Amino acid sequence: MANKKKVVVVGNCQARPIATLLETMSNEIEITKVAIVHLLNSDQESEYRSFFEDADYIIAQLVAPNYPCEFVQTSLLEQSYGDKLVKIVNIFLLDHTPYLSGLPADWRNKKTPLGDYHFPILFEQWKKGASIKEAASLLRESYINVSYGMVNESSSLFELQTREKKVDVKISDFLLKSKERLFYTYNHPKDTLLFEYAKRILNLLGMNIEYHDGQSKGFLDKIHPFFERDLHGYKQRGVSLIYTTEELVSNFYQFYSSVSNYCENKSTEKKINRENNIFNITDFTYSQYIRYDRRKGELKKLDNSFSLEEKDAAEVGEVVFQIYSKFSIPMRYSIDNPLEGPTRFLMDNRFEITHSVVKLDNVNYILPSGSLVNDEFIIKDSIYMSLLFFHPMFHNDKTTKWKWKASKNLNTVSTSKKSGVLAICHHRFYHQYFHWFFDVLPRIWLLDKSDVEYDSIFIGNDLNKDFICSSLQALGVNQDKIVMMNNNIVDFDSVLYPTSKIIEERFVRPSLGDGVHYKGGWDPRYIKDINKAFREYNFKQSNGSGNKKIFVSRDDATHRAAVNNDELLSLVNEFGFEVFVPGDNTFAEQVNVFSNASIILGIHGAGMTNILWAKPRSSKVIEIVVDGVDDPGYRYLSEMLGLSYYYVRSRPVGNSKNGIAFDDVEVDLVALKALLLDHETDSDT
Repeated sequence: MANKKKVVVVGNCQARPIATLLETMSNEIEITKVAIVHLLNSDQESEYRSFFEDADYIIAQLVAPNYPCEFVQTSLLEQSYGDKLVKIVNIFLLDHTPYLSGLPADWRNKKTPLGDYHFPILFEQWKKGASIKEAASLLRESYINVSYGMVNESSSLFELQTREKKVDVKISDFLLKSKERLFYTYNHPKDTLLFEYAKRILNLLGMNIEYHDGQSKGFLDKIHPFFERDLHGYKQRGVSLIYTTEELVSNFYQFYSSVSNYCENKSTEKKINRENNIFNITDFTYSQYIRYDRRKGELKKLDNSFSLEEKDAAEVGEVVFQIYSKFSIPMRYSIDNPLEGPTRFLMDNRFEITHSVVKLDNVNYILPSGSLVNDEFIIKDSIYMSLLFFHPMFHNDKTTKWKWKASKNLNTVSTSKKSGVLAICHHRFYHQYFHWFFDVLPRIWLLDKSDVEYDSIFIGNDLNKDFICSSLQALGVNQDKIVMMNNNIVDFDSVLYPTSKIIEERFVRPSLGDGVHYKGGWDPRYIKDINKAFREYNFKQSNGSGNKKIFVSRDDATHRAAVNNDELLSLVNEFGFEVFVPGDNTFAEQVNVFSNASIILGIHGAGMTNILWAKPRSSKVIEIVVDGVDDPGYRYLSEMLGLSYYYVRSRPVGNSKNGIAFDDVEVDLVALKALLLDHETDSDT
């Protein structure tokens, strides 16, 4: 057929089969070039430019803006060829092959039984000394128990749906409806799925489709675990190998034995039990992480209620000051533990931040939650982490279909009236150390940057804590303008509301939800500004060399204690660390100590917030993280200040009714000792 549309396909290993299918399924398509992104480098741009320019369509998978080969980055393709670019998604799904995982990079240089993949359950059984027969039985069971077509917010299908918001052709709805396995491995779709996606691309382009059932023959089936219940396929150098499950287990056992030196720590003086050396991550859902239930007891429907729409402050008020920025956090640390899986707190992330100071008229302020409401709407920024659902007048639960409703019209409620312009920098948890610096102080910092006039400022009703008083002095807040409010509902003529809306590419802490949150502290400019301000403020800082090694103790905390604390303290003392209890020291002392620390070591918790005062591009941070709590906050903070960040794992022991985030932990002392030995060696060279 004359005048075929010229098409270039850009993507990973899925690009070739998609290109082949497009050309096979439609006589209106001519594939002129396929760009396999992981085989390219930036020097090859001239080789591909003419194909891009000559193409009618460029069908391209999403490629991150920090990808080493720049000319295939989606943002640059959009700039150069936006009118003919068709964005598609990399079809990746863990849900259909949850028994499978990627091997650590260091292991892939060896002769492996199944390419770059393995089964973590087999590694566990080998580690325990289980028989081949026992391990094979468990592997079969893990395959049989997979449910297809199930989705929830913790599944990777939810993540796929999120990535699809940025593309032109979607596929997740097809996966959701399917009741059969559609993947050989989590990144190699079966032919049925590739065919459906190619058909959708052609439909978008308005091309005719010649449907031939079975026209594709195993594009990506080089590695095919469980092609039958007890058989597994692997194509190696053109030779097809077939294993029974027990044969596959036997091969993996031999492989694990050949790389067993990676599974034990070479730095330890005595041999330790593998069972104690390697920790498992505990699977958990967000509901397990949350400390509070929304409501206790039986839910009652509201007979008379008023619906309230959620709106961002900037949608309903006058924006009197605004700044916008983007920044990214790189994935600098490889994931080498085969049991660890895709630990999210180590992944890269990108942020968009919009800081605004918004003037709102005729609004009510609901205490103690700190939420702004009028007769029609609730300011969405103000209910983030507010616990407003505990207020007797407001409801957001199953009976309201998770929409906000008020049991009374605010016009009928007795409130106190305040005149003048009030700046609201309050947050529900303003009195807690971490939240003060990441939820409250950023509002004051933003207000200061805006230079907008106000009559009074409300922060909270108990400002006597040392760190609060010192912070307000350091930032030059006029103490005479600070007001207290003890009323439950206060009606204001006019308020200034400093707010920060942050959109994450990855849905990890600090958002833990839809990728949108309002924690203004996650801005490198704010972090660097207060680091400089507080280090220079009138604290009697030490003029020493900054060689102190600090261990941040949790003796002042009520949860997340180390159950092997005696051994932990013995170890840190052996390496010359000063044990420091933040709660036993003044705020000035905390700033002084951390300003002069060369290494900061501690279990994840509020005390590690003092990383804020570390010397930029100088100190090292070693965080003892909790398995299953993917909280990258202190890694992000370290990255923003240019600090060298390392982590050691700890295992939650399951003793808290509030979930693993509040459990006591058992610290991996073997890994910690090895890391400290490495640092000691580095400092001697």
